[in-house]
Parts: sequence; structure tokens; C-alpha cells
Amino acid sequence: MNAEDIVARTAWQLGRILKQKGERNKALSAYRTSFNTLQDLRGDLVAINPDVQFDFKEGVEPVYREFVGLLLQGELKQGTGRPGIGHWALGQGYKGTRGPKERLGTDKGTQRPARDGQGDKGTKKAFPYALHPRPQTLTVAQENGVTQDNLQEARLVIEALQLAELDNFFREACLEAVPQKIDDIDPTAAVIYPIILSDRLEVIVSLANRPLLRYTTRLPRQEVQRILQEFHSSLHIAYSDEIRLALAEQIYKWLIQPAEAELASGEIKTLVFVLDGFFRSIPMAALYDGEQYLVQKYGIALSPGLQLFPEGLERKTLSALAVGLTEARQGFSALPEVAKEVKQIAAEVKSKVLLNREFTRAIFTEEVNSNPTSVVHLATHGQFSSNPEETFLLAWDDRIRIRDFDRLFYQRQKSNRSPVELLVLSACQTATGDRRATLGLAGFALRSGARSTLATLWSVNDRSTADLMSEFYQELTEYEGEINKAQALRDAQLKLLQNTLYNHPYFWAPFVLVGNWL
Repeated sequence: MNAEDIVARTAWQLGRILKQKGERNKALSAYRTSFNTLQDLRGDLVAINPDVQFDFKEGVEPVYREFVGLLLQGELKQGTGRPGIGHWALGQGYKGTRGPKERLGTDKGTQRPARDGQGDKGTKKAFPYALHPRPQTLTVAQENGVTQDNLQEARLVIEALQLAELDNFFREACLEAVPQKIDDIDPTAAVIYPIILSDRLEVIVSLANRPLLRYTTRLPRQEVQRILQEFHSSLHIAYSDEIRLALAEQIYKWLIQPAEAELASGEIKTLVFVLDGFFRSIPMAALYDGEQYLVQKYGIALSPGLQLFPEGLERKTLSALAVGLTEARQGFSALPEVAKEVKQIAAEVKSKVLLNREFTRAIFTEEVNSNPTSVVHLATHGQFSSNPEETFLLAWDDRIRIRDFDRLFYQRQKSNRSPVELLVLSACQTATGDRRATLGLAGFALRSGARSTLATLWSVNDRSTADLMSEFYQELTEYEGEINKAQALRDAQLKLLQNTLYNHPYFWAPFVLVGNWL
């Protein structure tokens, strides 16, 4: 270990000791030193040399999470490292209230959706989890010791963790971070940060020109993950509608309900989620308020953090490179509906089409580099995984792995052609059981240099995908300049939801927009 490694580890351990002793300010200072040192060591943290690289799960991520947890705690009770009595009054009967390498400074003192007809109907199944208390909405005045500065710092640290995870995924510090505020990007958007800590779920909400909002649900990490995994399973068509909606409503109460009044008064149109842990594997569109799905109320986008927010391009008439496979290849099943999907895209947008034998790595590379299209649409098998070697797209003759993906776009960027405005991956899926699989999704988006990426959390081999994509492009072309990409996706999802054949979330919920939603 070099000197910086020792400083980071020592400061982290000191912070833990001081936290246990109840000395919050001194503990924060120690954690801040460890965090800043890790930020300076970004390049070494992801080096291939095992003598230099920290174990991310054991030596890096805990520093960020513990630091955030302490920033969002009030005064500590000596000997416990926990908030004093009265700061976390969240008993079962509680109803709650509604309502670049960044370094940190030193211490300063509608109608209810129709039942789908797909789930269990004859018998009522008991909801498998007791309903948990609603989140407690905390303001600075309500919890002594947690200030707006603490909230801003916690938000910055959790974004830095997102960046560190991507660095660890790529095994290189290749992403440049530029801190930004939602005020400067989109005043009609709110950014929501769910943060999973060992003993609770924290949520920070950022709205333009307003103080940060923060609320807490006292629930162990294992219970949060269990409910999220159960909700993920419930999105399959064969699952009970009653259980699925109950789970969707529970998660809505964690993330959205306490901020409903602020979102309404701020005239918010788009919710941007910077998701943590297993939250990344579930579709926010399918959350449920007891009457409506979240997508019926807002446009929705995902982001690895505003510090990675890509600048938008000058809006031009859309043109697309539309490629896909309809035939079975390399052990993967045929995708017969892809032909319809690509045909419908070509009807909406001027397109160059590559199907089956035309979709080889070499031809695709040539078209990306020579064809100045604003959209690259790939309707082919693919998988997102936390392992870069298992994150790929399927071409006719090869698998295009994420490590090769930026090379395909390199010549385009080198020749100063416009970056891709929109990358669409319409038949991909996340690796089963891999809670960090969506890092692969974010990786494809970032490696391509695309301003926005529209992808799927699971593959829906059905004509519904072709219908949704056609509607999405139609919205973008017909209302060019009037609606953003998040709103266009929302409108396309609502079209499916209103169709009795496709109103189950299985068909419309897996589509997620990552990156620039404007």
C-alpha cells in the first residue's frame, strides 16, 4: 500500500471509532478525509494491479455509504453511534407526514388501472409482508445536526459512489464528472436519490430553486432488498395482481408519497431517479399510488448522477440507423417481431436498415462511422451484467462486448461528427439475479457517447415492443421541439397501458430512458 492508501484506511477506521463514541463532527471530519483521499486515488482504485486496487465492496463502497449515513444522522448518542432518542420515532403505528473528482471542504460548525386478466383472480392471497410505516419527512429544524449543507454533501457523495461503481465496472477511471444542479438543466424535473443504508432507507429530492427535501424509512437493508426482489418477480404476467400492486404501492410510499405536495407545487413533469442497489433492477414506471401508476403522472428517466449529465445536441430532423436480427443465432432464439419493429421505425423516421446478414460487426462499424444519423436503434439480443465480459450485444457474426463498444464509435468521434443523440437497445435484458447488472446498461450508454439511451430491463419478444417503439418515434417526430424524450416515452407507454392486450406492466414497464431526458 502507498501513503494515500494508508491515509484513506486510517481515516475510515478513525471515523468509525469516533462515530461509536458519539463524536459526530469529528467522525464526519475523518470520513471526509477518507473520502477525499479515495477521490484522489480514482485512477489507482481501478488499476488492474492487485497490489494497488482496493477491493471495491470491502474497502471503497463502505466508506461512501457510512459517510452518507452519518451526514444524514442527527446528534449521536454516546456508545451507540446511533441518533439520540426521539429522532427516529417510527413505530409500527406511525403514520408519518406528507409532505470532476469532487472533493469536499473541511468541517464548518387518474383512474385505478383495470385488472389485467392475467393474474390470480379466484382466491385472495395474503400480502406476504406486513405494511411498514410511512416515511418520516424530516426538515433541518426537526432533526438537530442535519443541515442543508449535510444534505448537499450527502447528495454529492452518493453521486461520487455511482461514478466509483462505473469506474470499478470498466476497470479504468474513464468518466469525467462535472457537478451540475437541476436548476441549470430542467426546472420542471425533480431528481430523486434513494439511498439504501444498513438500518434504513434514505431519500433525497432535489427540485429547482428549493432546499433539498429528505425523508427516511426505518427498515433494515435486507428487508428493503427482499421487498424489491419480490416486486421484481411480481412483474411477470403469471403473478398475482393483488400482491404486485401492494408491493408497487409500498415502494411508492417510500420514494414518492412524502414529496407529493412539493412535486405538485413545483409543477414537476419529469422524475429523474439516481438509483441505488437493487432499485436499479425495477421499473419506476410501475410504482403505484393506489389509483395510478407513476408513469400516468410523470415522465421518468434514470441517471447515474447529474455530474455525468451529457449536454444535449441541437435538435435536427431525426434520422436513424436501424439494425436487428430476426433469425436465431449463436444459441439465441429468433426475434420474428424485429422485422415489424424496424419496418415501423423506417416509416416514421428516415432510416438506413441492416437486418440479419447485413448486421455484421464490420458493416455496423462502417455505418456508424460514415452515416451521420442522430439515432442508432439496435433490435437484437443483448445482456447487461455487472461483469463486462458478460455484457454484450449480438450481431450476425459476433458478440459486441462493452469493451469494444466505444471502439465502434471512436472513429465517428475522432472525425468530429456529431455524437449519437439517441441509442436504442430494444431487445436486451439484465442478467438474472445480478443486482448490479444495470451497470452494464449504463456502461453501454456511456461508452457510445450517446446523449440518451432507451433500453429494456427485460426482453419482451412481442409485437407490443414494435408498437411502443413506433409510437415513441411518432411522438418525437410529430411533436418535435414540443415534448422531450421522457415525455415521448411516457406517451408511448400509456398507449400500451390503454390497450387491454398490453396493459400489464410486463409489456410497457421495462423500457427505461438513461441519460439526457430532454
